[in-house]
Amino acid sequence: MFGNNSVLSSGEKAVNGFEALKDLDDNNDGIFDRNDKAWNEVKIWQDKNFNGNYSIVKSANPVFA
Repeated sequence: MFGNNSVLSSGEKAVNGFEALKDLDDNNDGIFDRNDKAWNEVKIWQDKNFNGNYSIVKSANPVFA
């Protein structure tokens, strides 16, 4: 999960999840996608039955391919 407890590459904590995600945009094109090194490490959490427990955890790559 991205949030204010995410540790940035600088070692500091992110202000929020958007800053944490932006830190993964290592080619600085303003888009976090397969052209960034961490792309295959990010997982997508889906709570398909809305009970607060994850139902499926997938790599971002096939979800956004």
